[in-house]
Amino acid sequence: MGVFDSYRKKSLVKKAFTLTESENYPSKRYIDEILKLVDEALKLDHNYALAWSLRGAAFTDSGNPHEGIKCINKAIKLDPENSLFWFGKGAVLHNLGRFEEAIECYNKAMKLGFKNFDILYRKSNVLNQIKRHQEASETSEEALNFDPENFKGWIIKGDLLTNHNRLKEAIKCYNQALKIHSKDSQVWNKKGVALEEQGEFQEAIKCYNKSLKIDPMDGEVWNNKGSLLGELGKLEEAIRCFDETVKIDPQDISSLYNKGFILHKLGKQKEALKYFNQVLEIDLDFEPAKKAKENILFSKS
Repeated sequence: MGVFDSYRKKSLVKKAFTLTESENYPSKRYIDEILKLVDEALKLDHNYALAWSLRGAAFTDSGNPHEGIKCINKAIKLDPENSLFWFGKGAVLHNLGRFEEAIECYNKAMKLGFKNFDILYRKSNVLNQIKRHQEASETSEEALNFDPENFKGWIIKGDLLTNHNRLKEAIKCYNQALKIHSKDSQVWNKKGVALEEQGEFQEAIKCYNKSLKIDPMDGEVWNNKGSLLGELGKLEEAIRCFDETVKIDPQDISSLYNKGFILHKLGKQKEALKYFNQVLEIDLDFEPAKKAKENILFSKS
């Protein structure tokens, strides 16, 4: 290959990389342009591993991960010591649900020197999905050693600890996340759920309130708050919370059922029945509503 062709292929791939960083990527127009550029580079040098890798990423991002894997495998065959290629293959396999293979690729990439928060976070996520929770927790801890100010990392670690019912530790993680970004409504909600499961009900309510102050249109948080208020015997307040959820999403089965359940506890059977019927119109197989409806009808007969 001549000097000009070598320069030309590198220039084409550099231009393709630039397009992947555009805010319009991965639109079809940009994907098509990237594939055109890398294919032109591969005509100049069919064994250009970087072009194959970029071609694989473009196919994957366009919704064709199987073709993407073929291209990345070609890149790895040409340059098996390139850690970024192994990382890219792991990410595609992860998205395809081929979790064990994804872990092998992430491990290979790290063995070759590509080790940072992102790859450890992804590996932790895969381990969690295949229920290897202890390894997932350890990997998330390792990820945070690379970037202790990573907001997302503290949330993930908190979620993993919550799954293990290690609630005190989980709450500490959510607190760390909130030190970094105190205006995230979802983290306040997660902290509230962990506090509620730990029996700290008033503190949980405070967290739900802080979450709702940031995002009053989050129906999940209204439902969480309503459910806890119902458990605490504050039935009218609970109903107001479920009403807020239903305003946001009239098809929210959980809040419709919960409101019916509270009305049933208040002795308002006719109104309760109306909400159980609404639930069953949305999901005929929702067992709690079916049983609740049967109990009301039986008590009337």
